[in-house]
Amino acid sequence: PLPAYVRDVITAAKLVAGASAAVAEGRGAIAGPLSDFGLFFVVRTMVGLGRSGALLVERGARRGEIRFADGTIVAAEVGSLQGLPALHQLLLWEEAALEIKFTSVTGSGQTFPAGDELLEDCERFLRDFNAATKNIGHAQSLFVQDPEKAAATVETIPVEVVPVMRLFDGQRSLGDVLEDSPFQAFDTLRIIGRLIEMAVIRRKAIEKPSVGLGGQLARPRLEEW
Repeated sequence: PLPAYVRDVITAAKLVAGASAAVAEGRGAIAGPLSDFGLFFVVRTMVGLGRSGALLVERGARRGEIRFADGTIVAAEVGSLQGLPALHQLLLWEEAALEIKFTSVTGSGQTFPAGDELLEDCERFLRDFNAATKNIGHAQSLFVQDPEKAAATVETIPVEVVPVMRLFDGQRSLGDVLEDSPFQAFDTLRIIGRLIEMAVIRRKAIEKPSVGLGGQLARPRLEEW
């Protein structure tokens, strides 16, 4: 419907042309780099066109999926996340392999906002994420533990936070840590901000820390920390 975003018109043209070419060539899906489309723009276009299908994204060993039925998201999953948290996590992916299959889809028991409410939720999440990471780094930033600081302060860190700290191995991006964390995204970001303030983690350096974590002394509660 008009008026429309220019970006959505372009994305819609790519999807329609790609779907026609896929049918003509006997392929069942459109495939290409996620960066050519942008996941949020694909979601917004699928909603606007009222399309059904499955979006598959793959980045290394990580794989996610979003399923649409007549322009409504009925399922999303990535790793151990499902539903709206999974959709939010996938919106942070920038580089990945994308495959779009236009096929009939049925519901899965997951609940999502519909139409403009869904798009407003996605935009709000991305806006809040950008604000929360302004002083931290983008989703692809790499951090590592500072071995000396981690060893010196581990007893003062709540036990619930230690698994998050250990995720910073120099291999996982900030987005990966948010995906693997046992906490919700913004709770994890607050924890990360505190770890940076304490200098327990820092932007990735050339060397890779190898000092393990230990200590059995009493720890503060997470709320106090």
